[in-house]
Amino acid sequence: MKTLFTLLLAFICLSNFASTFDNNINPVLKNKSFIEKFGIEPSSTTDEILRIQTHLEYVENLLRNTKTKGLSKTQQTNRVHLLDLLHSYWQAGIFPKNYDMEERKPCFIDKDGTICAVGYLVEQTAGRDVAEYINTQYQYANIKDIHLAKLNKWIKDSGLSLEECAMIQPNYTPTHLSNRNNPTTGAIAASICFTGLNTYNSIVHLNHSLTNDGKNKNAITGVFLGVSQIGWGIANYSVSKNNQNPTHHKTFFATNLLSGSVAILSSGFNYITNRTPKTSKKNHIGLFTYPIENNLVYGLQWNRGL
Repeated sequence: MKTLFTLLLAFICLSNFASTFDNNINPVLKNKSFIEKFGIEPSSTTDEILRIQTHLEYVENLLRNTKTKGLSKTQQTNRVHLLDLLHSYWQAGIFPKNYDMEERKPCFIDKDGTICAVGYLVEQTAGRDVAEYINTQYQYANIKDIHLAKLNKWIKDSGLSLEECAMIQPNYTPTHLSNRNNPTTGAIAASICFTGLNTYNSIVHLNHSLTNDGKNKNAITGVFLGVSQIGWGIANYSVSKNNQNPTHHKTFFATNLLSGSVAILSSGFNYITNRTPKTSKKNHIGLFTYPIENNLVYGLQWNRGL
């Protein structure tokens, strides 16, 4: 039993460790867009497209409501046009992928030719060749770290500031860590361990109940394991309930709920019903007789219960 608990704790620690990398969609705004829309932090299992669209929609609305009194008429016109382009871009839902980096990073144009939000704005106003040139020099760079005269001129004419362009630019999760519609590997592994342990636990306690052997001391442990698995299922489902395709998360939650509930019921049933009465003798006083020389002698006998 101690070995099983050790493995269970190891799996839980593994799942928590796997989700400790930087999960911010943007270095400036971080995950503010997702929190304001859904009320929770996104997790490593949250749908990537949903996160990017939520971020770009938030930035578009933020920039449209920003005062632009210091801009020329040309800059103001360019700004409105770029925000209209940004709206069309995020609604299409086609975004580049981070194939090469081990952490969340911007990607100007990926190996499939898919362009990022800022890259798209450059492409649509300055030409694809300019976007391609930027990509050859700074594919995975934050826009604040790109030092090119062409880009600096474009930003100056765009009506957007460098800070605002940095707000737009998303960070993309590494493709090998992108589990868009599934719980994390660690969470699944821990759930499998929980399910196996509780299945064994349920069989044992049902057997004790049916045989009425009085072995119900471990029933409380069984109830605790069942409650723990249900809590585990709730914790891992609630952080990803806003995914566009929550089917797998519902299955994950239902499995933990069912296994945990069976463990609670079987353990509880064993604890309540499997109580054989203790057999013990009570203290009592009785009469006794024995013959002495053709006569019967009477006396009192004390019996002490064990």
